[in-house]
Amino acid sequence: MRKMIFAVLMMFISNSLTAQTTKNEIRTRLFGQEQRCKLPGKKTHPKFIVEKDHRIGNRLYQEYWSKDEPARKLFSIAYGTYYKKDGLLTYWFASMKDECDMNGDGIPDYMWYGGDDTSQEEWLFYSVGQEYKSVDLYKTAEQAWLKQFKTKAPDFGEVGAEIFVDFTFVSNAQGNFLEAEAYNNDDSVDKKSRVVKRYVINEKDFVP
Repeated sequence: MRKMIFAVLMMFISNSLTAQTTKNEIRTRLFGQEQRCKLPGKKTHPKFIVEKDHRIGNRLYQEYWSKDEPARKLFSIAYGTYYKKDGLLTYWFASMKDECDMNGDGIPDYMWYGGDDTSQEEWLFYSVGQEYKSVDLYKTAEQAWLKQFKTKAPDFGEVGAEIFVDFTFVSNAQGNFLEAEAYNNDDSVDKKSRVVKRYVINEKDFVP
């Protein structure tokens, strides 16, 4: 009888912990119309950081600095290259897309997009203490695909490719991870029926 009561009690505790983890979980759809957060109001720039261009060698970077004093450089990303013949070539569009707290630490996290008519990049910058971790989302998804499915991944950075990928950033008591959903690029059928792969990417496999 005591064993039965103990088993029921342990089951109750286990279920309670599971419910608590689920309740405290934050899920953020990255990019797309279904995403959880967007830049505040109609502003085209983030509220808490400042963007500056900076050239290093033949590369042009967008640097992001804190607005508080003293200002700190938080992170940067290359979006252009200087060539002897053609001069500066950059993505047609390169900017921060969204700003919100994705891991519940009270510090804004960011999503960046750059692209043109042939290639594109999506980046995630999320806070860890007073620093930011950068995640190249497409490279992360491609390497995880190869690792998990033992086959070469699609080139997710190719504009108009047959396979594209959506991401959900998940933060809970166990840590941070990405859920990736790869679809074929056929708009004539329902999105759910176009799913090619669904897979989870642990934080240790994020590509900076």
